[in-house]
Amino acid sequence: MIDEIKMIIGAIVIPNETILDVPTFRQSKEATRKKGYHYELFQEFCDKYSIPYEGIFTESAIVKNGHATINTTNKWYAVIMIPDSISEKQYEEIKNERAFLETFDNFEARIAETTIDEIPPGYERTIIDYFYEELEKYYRQRGNENGRR
Repeated sequence: MIDEIKMIIGAIVIPNETILDVPTFRQSKEATRKKGYHYELFQEFCDKYSIPYEGIFTESAIVKNGHATINTTNKWYAVIMIPDSISEKQYEEIKNERAFLETFDNFEARIAETTIDEIPPGYERTIIDYFYEELEKYYRQRGNENGRR
């Protein structure tokens, strides 16, 4: 049955060290369509660092609190969510995740309010290339809370 198909789900939180100076959080577990959800993994981060848990909206709450997240399903799908501003350390850590993100068949990114789920017409590189170009522009334009650009 399709509901019993086993998969590995993963959650990564790249904290903004000016808000919460802790190591990058990585967690994964086996799940099925009926049991095991990403928000449960993100809840572990919240519990560990006393961040309010918001049920199925926990990942969004983590991002609103200034931390970047990545959630994955097998090697099939990865979604990265970037907060309204990122620190220099977060920016560097996200760049270091590139090889990992390239291992997924499908990729989506949310940079603040912008969703990247396909490349624009005429763009001749990969969606990962496009994401990292947009991330660099975003970081340089928006800077971070310390004013560095």
